[in-house]
Amino acid sequence: MLEGLAGHEGIGFIMVQSEEYGPVVLGENGKYYLTEDRVEGENPLSLFGPNVVAHLKRTDSFPDAPDNLVNHFYDPEKK
Repeated sequence: MLEGLAGHEGIGFIMVQSEEYGPVVLGENGKYYLTEDRVEGENPLSLFGPNVVAHLKRTDSFPDAPDNLVNHFYDPEKK
């Protein structure tokens, strides 16, 4: 279900908690393993600037961080 959502138009990426890998970012065609700084397939964070990994690691460090974090694209043309 989460991989299907990550591939949905308008969804930028989803960060999920994995028992095996810790925080993993899912995109339409790839995964980014935050703990390992490892990409599998296409980097789902490539369009989000040079600080996105640091911001996601920080967010994940909060005790009340969500199990599933959904980030979307904003398109002002499609309001």
